[in-house]
Amino acid sequence: MTHIETSRVNELLAGHMAIIKEFADKLDVNGDLEEIEANVAEIEQALADLKGALASIPHRRG
Repeated sequence: MTHIETSRVNELLAGHMAIIKEFADKLDVNGDLEEIEANVAEIEQALADLKGALASIPHRRG
């Protein structure tokens, strides 16, 4: 990949990771269950999106 492509990929991955961190920071053991479930759902969706983005990037695995 070129430097520009690598930078764009890093930017894309960072965006997905920022969403995960944002909602992970909102997790609170003292929060109500509906709020916790909503935050976990957002994290799960962001993880799925991140996995999809990683799978679409050509790279060596393992």
